[in-house]
Amino acid sequence: MISFVSSYKNSCLDQNSISILKRVLDECKLPVFIINPDMEVLWANKYITDLYSGEFTPGTHTCYNLIHQEQEKKCDKCCLPETVSAAKSCSLEVSIDSERVYSVFLSPIRDPGGEITCVLEIRFDITEYIEAYRRLEESEAALKEKVEELEKFYDIAVHRELRIKELKKELERLKEKTKE
Repeated sequence: MISFVSSYKNSCLDQNSISILKRVLDECKLPVFIINPDMEVLWANKYITDLYSGEFTPGTHTCYNLIHQEQEKKCDKCCLPETVSAAKSCSLEVSIDSERVYSVFLSPIRDPGGEITCVLEIRFDITEYIEAYRRLEESEAALKEKVEELEKFYDIAVHRELRIKELKKELERLKEKTKE
């Protein structure tokens, strides 16, 4: 079990809030973090602690080196500073190790005085959805190609049938003409 860094100055949650939040978020099967404006992870749910075999110590990792392991600087698309300064939620897509893609949602957390002291971050792995969408686009392109082929065939077949009718009429006309 992890514990919140209660000794961290300007802590954004009181102990009761932490207890309730922890129980709810530990049940999430998604990475959930509470991050301070300095990008230090103050709390992470059970999903993260299980991922790190219980060896996660709050306040010792930044969000970027916890997720990207080797990375020592913030992510290029990071919207945490904007979330804090503008007091607005934001979302973005982040690619990790060129293998997994996450939709990341950040929302400010206010202290009882209304000051934003930290941010809630939730990550949704959307890699399979992106792959399914890519396959759907490929299938749609292949289907469109087949439809175009069928339309061409239809046009040729209909044109051929009309031409055959015209030729039959011409043949009948010529037969009638030769009988006279």
